[in-house]
Amino acid sequence: MKILEVRPEQVIVLDRGVVTTRPNSPYYSLKYFHYDEKRIAYTFSDTSFIQETFDARIFNCWCNGKRIQLRQDLSDKLATTINQHIEYKTLYQYEDLFKFAYEEIPEYYFLERYLNNVEGVVHDTKQGFIVYDSFKIDFKGNAWIKKGHTSYNMSSDEEWISLCIVMQGSTHSNKADEGRLPDEYGEVQTINALTMTIISKIIFLLNPNLEDTAYTSQLSKTLLSKLRQIKGGENEK
Repeated sequence: MKILEVRPEQVIVLDRGVVTTRPNSPYYSLKYFHYDEKRIAYTFSDTSFIQETFDARIFNCWCNGKRIQLRQDLSDKLATTINQHIEYKTLYQYEDLFKFAYEEIPEYYFLERYLNNVEGVVHDTKQGFIVYDSFKIDFKGNAWIKKGHTSYNMSSDEEWISLCIVMQGSTHSNKADEGRLPDEYGEVQTINALTMTIISKIIFLLNPNLEDTAYTSQLSKTLLSKLRQIKGGENEK
């Protein structure tokens, strides 16, 4: 990719022989000028750091022992906190953004209605939703895999290990900060993005793309074989 021109609201680039325009926003500016279009990763401190997922503008974020996933509509604000830290070495902007996102509360009515005991394989616990007794989506939208069900040899004492879910397109509705689902009376209601993220990830775990090696490479052979059988006895690769 070659940057041809920078305008107040747009960046004109030559990408694989095609001239296109991209937004000149904090996120895209950081992505173009500092990361050469690669996934953004940044360390604020020993306990505070971020990593962009394979889905653009969605980030796994850590802050003082806590972990969340920031959705697309906060990507520009996150990029701004990175720029501020680069220039001023101040951390409070990132901590404030993390606190704001961490305190968002999922709408349990919709979670229970759509996901509780789906086909007997999704269970609602105090930790989050357990899928196939192997996966967990917590109430902040983070995905986990149970120790012993992963392909990696982990020395961690933790029961659950972070799982990277590569979902095609947005994990949310067309409006990045909310979604719309029918309630028990068939009336369409607006729900927040965190609730949509949790629902979307559980649906993915129930019906994953088993040809996606970025996902399947994290699973043990036994678990992968089980998922293939659930999906209809697909031949193992």
